[in-house]
Amino acid sequence: IKLRIKPEEGYTIKGHDLYLKADIDLYTAVLGGKITLNTPVGKINVPIPKGAQNESKLRLKGKGIPVYGKTGTSGDLYVQLHIVIPKELSIEEQNLFRKLKALKKETVHHSK
Repeated sequence: IKLRIKPEEGYTIKGHDLYLKADIDLYTAVLGGKITLNTPVGKINVPIPKGAQNESKLRLKGKGIPVYGKTGTSGDLYVQLHIVIPKELSIEEQNLFRKLKALKKETVHHSK
């Protein structure tokens, strides 16, 4: 018997591992936080580390496809992060980003 597994929308399968791209906002990437993903094993909260980089991958051990004939054994789920940069910012948000930029320049200048 040959089984064909059709992955859910957005997932790709390689062996017993699942791969998914997930969008996160800029603030979560910088400050860290959590995102909720719908997975084949149900909804899970995935912690995002501070300073997450665009296209970085998180490995969720045992959240992939179950291995046939090996009870309790599953592949892994790899989540590739895609940071979504806001397109429209309010005047206040733009001013805050300018302040952050100035602070960063000061920090770099003082550390030399």
